[in-house]
Amino acid sequence: MTRALGMTLVELLVGLAVGLFLVAGASGLMATQLQAQKGLQLELQVQQEMRAIAAFMRRELVAAGAWGQPEQGAWTADRGKGRPNPFADVDFDASTQTLRFAASQSATDPALPEDDRLDDADRKAFRLRGSTLEFRTDGGRFQPLNDPSTVAIRRFEVQIERVERSLEALCPQSCDGWGDCPPRLLTRSLRVSLDAEASQDAGVQQRWTWRYRLPADTLSGSCRP
Repeated sequence: MTRALGMTLVELLVGLAVGLFLVAGASGLMATQLQAQKGLQLELQVQQEMRAIAAFMRRELVAAGAWGQPEQGAWTADRGKGRPNPFADVDFDASTQTLRFAASQSATDPALPEDDRLDDADRKAFRLRGSTLEFRTDGGRFQPLNDPSTVAIRRFEVQIERVERSLEALCPQSCDGWGDCPPRLLTRSLRVSLDAEASQDAGVQQRWTWRYRLPADTLSGSCRP
């Protein structure tokens, strides 16, 4: 009697079940890896966008308060108290999420005369409108700094930190309550925070915080003559 060779129906079904299980496992693993890779790509995209925004803000804020004639604000023995810097004010409006500052055009372009007056062309600003961070250029036009279809900005916050230091030690004689003595030096720093997320995946979120030391210090008061 001859014995039949090959697999039985039960063995075939078991083999198919094992094969389908392995294929399903491999497919699930591949899907997980693809999802993780997509998440990493979105995270990298957000990081690159935020780095570009940080670099642009630093380049603009380094000129905040720039004055074409900064020597006019210095205290001298013959002139006394200097003139206030007309471009020194920095303000953040939390209700509109807008950071306003100014810089004299003559400070960045020596060919332009300094009129010591804050004109509309000297005003600059960063603001969050919807999910787009915008920058106010010369002439009052706003340009977007991010593509909301790729990266959405959800929060823009700025804290202005002020530190005032007495310069009485530089005066030749004691103030003794005289006038606006002693002179004081005001330094300011900005703590900027941005919350961003990938537009294609709200689960990819990042919070970035930068600190800027404004270069335009403010001098007030004077020594006793």
